[in-house]
Amino acid sequence: MSAVIRWVGVVLLIAPFFCFAEPPSCYAQLEREFFNPVYVNQALSMHNISQSAWPEVNRILKENSAVIPARTRALASKQRPNPFNPPFDGEAAAKILTRVQLEVLSKTLVRFQIQNPYVVQQIYGYIKEQQQERWNTCFGLVQLQKK
Repeated sequence: MSAVIRWVGVVLLIAPFFCFAEPPSCYAQLEREFFNPVYVNQALSMHNISQSAWPEVNRILKENSAVIPARTRALASKQRPNPFNPPFDGEAAAKILTRVQLEVLSKTLVRFQIQNPYVVQQIYGYIKEQQQERWNTCFGLVQLQKK
């Protein structure tokens, strides 16, 4: 009996970290602040993108990022169950956010003649990697699998 009570206590203690009734505030931060100019510039430099283009890439990326919250909610509303409805499904929401962020990045980079999907994916991967701990903590994931 004592072991059962301890087990229930542990489950109740850690459950809030893995099951949110609604999206945690960090989700909104990742929607708005994911494309950190420092990380974007580092990723662009790794792909030999002219440094003179970086300020404009960041400006347009910030502008294009404004659609991320609405776009993620629209895609989520097409899923059954909707991962934003209680209980919040962090793994599904993370996949949607990744998809939308990649779309925004790709749309931005096309304006700079960067159209190779592999390069776009590499740039996105680098930016995300710099924030992976924050990402995993936000979604209650030990490690988000790449798919």
